Amino acid sequence: MSSPIGKNPNNASAIIPYYKKKVLLQKRSNNPKIYYPGFWGCFGGALNKNEKYEMAIIREFKEETNIKLKKSNFKYLMNVDFTIPIKNIIIRRRFYVYKIISIQKFKKEFLLGEGDDYSFFNIKSFNNLNKVVPYDKLAIDNFFHILK
Repeated sequence: MSSPIGKNPNNASAIIPYYKKKVLLQKRSNNPKIYYPGFWGCFGGALNKNEKYEMAIIREFKEETNIKLKKSNFKYLMNVDFTIPIKNIIIRRRFYVYKIISIQKFKKEFLLGEGDDYSFFNIKSFNNLNKVVPYDKLAIDNFFHILK
């Protein structure tokens, strides 16, 4: 049985787009080389060499959704950092939130560029998901707590 964790962890930026009290998540592809294949998680990805976290989320969100963000469109939410001692590396995740103002405009511009599926989830439907990337779940749980 293969591990849910892929082979190449990197520092990454992730974003939680939301409309009203629902978050938009992506179902990751089943590629065994990525972190948590087939799990639901945030949009985002690894930083390129010398790239800042904010620039990475702008690039990644455009690649994955066809939507171009400006720095003023999203806000910093939290860090999730962890260590993998056996490999002597520290993994850093920076999470941001993006409030969707016009759902009609968003849906018109949205085009899934990566992953197998996407959907909006309220807190109840999110909590019923079986396979959520663990560090994304931590950030999303925190975000839902803030929304209360």
